[in-house]
Amino acid sequence: DLGTLADAAESTLRKRPGMTTPRDKWITPLLDLGAVTGAVDLDQERTEDTLQGEALANKDESQTAIKYGVQLLVIPLLAGFLVSRALADPVLNFTLQVHIEEARLRFEMAIGKLPPLGEEAILEHLREFAEE
Repeated sequence: DLGTLADAAESTLRKRPGMTTPRDKWITPLLDLGAVTGAVDLDQERTEDTLQGEALANKDESQTAIKYGVQLLVIPLLAGFLVSRALADPVLNFTLQVHIEEARLRFEMAIGKLPPLGEEAILEHLREFAEE
């Protein structure tokens, strides 16, 4: 029923351990219509203090949520950047150098600077180049 659902929502979402009442009293009328009469306080100063306390608590929660969201965004981006710079770039640069050496060999064979080499000889030269 609706009352049980409202009580469950109030106990899980708006209360912290050790608290007897929800921190945000403005939500109580939405969950429990009988609490409207108890929510009206004729002492204006006490009401202002309560609202100010709730606003400060909400501000702290908002700042914590923003920090957490920034961490969720920044940490994976930073990890990806570091992995790409530390691992991927050196491997890709090395394979590019080997590819350039292969293109140089084939070009020099094409213009007659080197004698024609078979695929095995080219692979052997590239292995030696890679070991250097």
